Amino acid sequence: MLKIIKLTLNYQVNPFGITKASQFGWIIESNNSNVLQSSYILQVGKDAKFESVVFDSGLVESEESAHVYAEGFTLES
Repeated sequence: MLKIIKLTLNYQVNPFGITKASQFGWIIESNNSNVLQSSYILQVGKDAKFESVVFDSGLVESEESAHVYAEGFTLES
C-alpha cells in the first residue's frame, strides 16, 4: 500500500490563517521497501471530497516532495 502522510503547506501541518500558498510538501509511506516517487499530481479542493477542485497541477515528472510550488494558485478565504 502506498499513501501520503504529513501533507504540509509552508512547512505547517493543518495551517490556519495562511494568506499565501507558497510551498507544499508530503511524505510517502509504503508497506514495501525502496519505494521512490517519480511523479505527482497536486490537487487542491474546496472540500474534503474534492468535488470542487480549485487547482490541478496535472502530471508532473519529479521526485520532489518538498518545496513544491503550485504555480498560478492563490488562496481564497
